[in-house]
Amino acid sequence: MSATTWVGFVGTALVIIAYLPQLVHLIKERCSWGISLGAYALWFVAGILIFAHALSLNDSVFIVLQGYNVAATAIIAAFAKKYKQNICIDHRRLAATAGSQSHSQDA
Repeated sequence: MSATTWVGFVGTALVIIAYLPQLVHLIKERCSWGISLGAYALWFVAGILIFAHALSLNDSVFIVLQGYNVAATAIIAAFAKKYKQNICIDHRRLAATAGSQSHSQDA
């Protein structure tokens, strides 16, 4: 395996790590605050198209990357839809703080 392939797999590992806090928070806290289902639906479709391209190239880095990307996007969208109305206590506080700040700026 070439050095650039290893670099690609390190990048893929970083993508996997980057998705984990969103996935864990969404599933553990059942909190969908700030998640746009429309954006995730578009990312899912884009991911499928890029995954198909990666398969046609038989590029292992892009196949693993896009396979995970499509799966993570689908999981986030599914749980965000399931917990559509749920907001955890931390995000409720954040929303309340942001709301009170915008009201004080209006005065």
